[in-house]
Amino acid sequence: MPSPPMPGLGTGADTQKVIQQLIEVERRPLKRIILDNESSGQSIKIWEEARRRSRNLQDKSQVLYSFSGAFATKAIVSSDPGAVTGQASPDMDDQSMQIEVSKLATHHRIHSAPVSAEKDLPAGTFTIKVGEKSLEYDFPGGKLTALVRLIKSKAAGTIDVNMIRKDSETSIVVLRSLTSGTKGKMEFVDAGVLATLGLPPGAGGASEVEAPQDAVLKLHGVEVTRTSNENITDVLEGASLTLRKVTTGPVTLTVQANTSVIEKQIADWITAYNELMQFLRENSKTVSREEFERNRPEGDDVGEGLRRLKASSGLFTTDSNVRQLMFGLQGIVAASYPNSRPNGVRVLADIGISSTAISRGEADPAAGLLMLDADKLRSALSQDAAAVKDIFASDTNEDSVIDNGAAFRMQQMLAPYTRMSGGLITTRIDLIKSQISDNKEKIRRKEMELVGKEAELRRRFGRMDSAIRESKNMSQSLGKLGEGQ
Repeated sequence: MPSPPMPGLGTGADTQKVIQQLIEVERRPLKRIILDNESSGQSIKIWEEARRRSRNLQDKSQVLYSFSGAFATKAIVSSDPGAVTGQASPDMDDQSMQIEVSKLATHHRIHSAPVSAEKDLPAGTFTIKVGEKSLEYDFPGGKLTALVRLIKSKAAGTIDVNMIRKDSETSIVVLRSLTSGTKGKMEFVDAGVLATLGLPPGAGGASEVEAPQDAVLKLHGVEVTRTSNENITDVLEGASLTLRKVTTGPVTLTVQANTSVIEKQIADWITAYNELMQFLRENSKTVSREEFERNRPEGDDVGEGLRRLKASSGLFTTDSNVRQLMFGLQGIVAASYPNSRPNGVRVLADIGISSTAISRGEADPAAGLLMLDADKLRSALSQDAAAVKDIFASDTNEDSVIDNGAAFRMQQMLAPYTRMSGGLITTRIDLIKSQISDNKEKIRRKEMELVGKEAELRRRFGRMDSAIRESKNMSQSLGKLGEGQ
């Protein structure tokens, strides 16, 4: 029995649909390659995030173990911060000292005599001297506001000039030297028009509200004078002092490690560690094939099922480098470190940093992460900051090169992973990018091939359609001839 003719042949009605179905079958392998590229793109993002978090932890470790890092910072702790405070350079030795302040430096301040705002002031030249600086003026005459405006025009950075309305008829001009101490004394030369303001003080109602005075302090029993109360850097090497008030007794200044900075840097280090470990664990979860099969929707083809199984299991599940990194980092935070200090601490738990790995199961998302007891860390730092430093970074052979400690070892372990050129993560990313590029080329070639196949199918179906049409026309013609006989 002959096969029925293909629907549409001879009419062209279903030819396009048939061709599309045939091409769609040919295109199925492409869909999987496209899906693979999309999955690879997501993989790159995950690897890049792993590198970013690894570099962040590496940077935080560098801060803790570097000679110029957190433990190198110094602070001056004052027994009376309201009287004396200070800052210390990193190379300043730990020490205690007593300081007394008998005088604070003052700014020269003068009030003019009351002057009517409507009074016409005479023209004249005058000079205001402040230390070695001279301000020269030529006043053409006018009201008080014009004179004040003229003085202000050259006084910026040298003198504060203000006009205060005393009552409805008179105002007072206030002059304040911006240079403290005796170097900031204001002097008036060829006062002329200023005499109408009572300047210089002593005649005509002007007054010296505050005389210029140098600061007087005693440090280690040595009395010194300075023109300023702030940022006094030339009294004690490595220290910058600020005087805030006259003292009634000695104030103790203690130079020590800047524990507040250290506390923050350690907390940042712990956060960076937890963020990396949590990310690696989230992307290392394992889903068994049996579990996947139990939950797999009906009708999934094997290839797509395996692809989703792989995605469900996490990108790092079978990656040996990542597993090695995780185990290595956990080993570093659990290790004991040599410490020669009298108050030597050897493990992170001694300073308030503990891991949850012992108390929690693997299913707990917080398992293996670090927790900080801030009070215990603060206590350890106050007792002996150098001993705490040795846990993170130590020079075991005294050659001025850090060679041990949790932060040092962590930075060393992360370095091969984080290098932008030739690093383990960068190499993996480059490999995936290369695979994506190869797949794109495969897709391009296959698409060109399908274009050719589609064109060939159209030609073939066109010939078949024409042949069938001619056959039908011939049959119809023969039928008509038979009817006519």
